[in-house]
Amino acid sequence: SNYNNTKLLIHRYHSGVNLSEQCNIYTDFTSGTCDIVIATSAFGVGVHADNIGLVVILEGCYDLYEYVQYIG
Repeated sequence: SNYNNTKLLIHRYHSGVNLSEQCNIYTDFTSGTCDIVIATSAFGVGVHADNIGLVVILEGCYDLYEYVQYIG
């Protein structure tokens, strides 16, 4: 979604997003086109990007391994 009041490109990513849209979101995110992705933890799996400024985790991690997986 593009919220014109904020001038930010914000995507939401979850299990209900179809494969084509998932690819578009991932491309926008890794290219720096997208400003914010609000996502389930599945989005972060395999993402290696230098342009990530902040990761916010809303639910606690069960152990150190899970935390490291969340933050990359």
